[in-house]
Amino acid sequence: MDVHKRVAKAFRVTVAILVALGILGRCPCFAHNEGHPEAEGSQVVHDCDPEVSPQEQPKVVTLPPSVESLKFKCGKKQEAKLTPSEPNTFFLTKQCHSPPVSLNEVCGGATLSPSEGQKPTIYTLNVNSQGRTKRSLFFKCLAAASEDELAAVAQDPSLSEPIPSKQPQSCILQVDVETEDAPQPETEHGPNDTTTGDHSEQGGGSAEKPDSSAIQTCNPNDNDGSQIELTLPPQEPSVMFSCGKEHGGALQPEVLAQSFCVDAACDTQQALSVMSEGVKLHEDVVGQESIYTLTVGPKPTVDHDIFFLCTLPKTSEKPASLRDPGVTGNVKKCTVKITVQGAETSTAAIVLRAVDVLLIIGAGVASRI
Repeated sequence: MDVHKRVAKAFRVTVAILVALGILGRCPCFAHNEGHPEAEGSQVVHDCDPEVSPQEQPKVVTLPPSVESLKFKCGKKQEAKLTPSEPNTFFLTKQCHSPPVSLNEVCGGATLSPSEGQKPTIYTLNVNSQGRTKRSLFFKCLAAASEDELAAVAQDPSLSEPIPSKQPQSCILQVDVETEDAPQPETEHGPNDTTTGDHSEQGGGSAEKPDSSAIQTCNPNDNDGSQIELTLPPQEPSVMFSCGKEHGGALQPEVLAQSFCVDAACDTQQALSVMSEGVKLHEDVVGQESIYTLTVGPKPTVDHDIFFLCTLPKTSEKPASLRDPGVTGNVKKCTVKITVQGAETSTAAIVLRAVDVLLIIGAGVASRI
């Protein structure tokens, strides 16, 4: 009997302890079921702090195929600003200069929600695992003081040569949205990792990534005013090039514009589609380098010479956010000339080869007569 009493008493004590823990929200199962705020602690909140560690290269995190949400913040100060400021949008490139793009382009119903009544603000990115497109999303965290400094530079003509203290403090967050079948992205994408977390600077080492060592580079910092020339034969689907690894480098026209310069001066631009339907330009981020790929589906009937400019701000010039994207006088530049050979070029070559063969055969026959 004493044994039974002791067992019963121990059982009652155990039940009392479990109930107490559940009421206090310390039992994981109770806390989860009641949606207790502490449950957020089970999900990593990535920090992109513009003041503590301003980064020249994006801070890269991945949203794996089976994961539908990701949290991040812009440091510890509530005053830090996230851009783009438009709801549920992102930047298409790491320069964060292009017009914001709707998250619906990644997946219908995708959202970016700021926390309410919580300091600092925590942003939650929600992307359904079904129907999403593999793509890199870029966000910029901007220190509050930077806005005032940039405004002062923009309004005061005497600050046309801003001192270093006027440079913005910012942190760029790159979110790589992954898919199950890993299709070729429509735009730039980041390292193809399979777990949520920060990447190394060299990326995830995906087999899909182009080999940058075999790609021609047009680096304006190496030789300002230089030019590289590439040829896209009719039998090849695409051609790639790079503008180097320099921080602040950019391509003109931007990838989002899907256009090209008609000459090396880049005074006039035309849509890539004027060559033929299905011509696309996209950017791949490999470590610290952007690699651009021009893909041409149906080849144009005739040859086309198109141009792009790799640009880099000159030292002591205004920050990129204050420059007119169409002005190249205050930047170093390297010109990329691409000759897209047309289908008629290929046909003509085949005909010429056929004629040569016939002539050789004819000469052989004549020698026997």
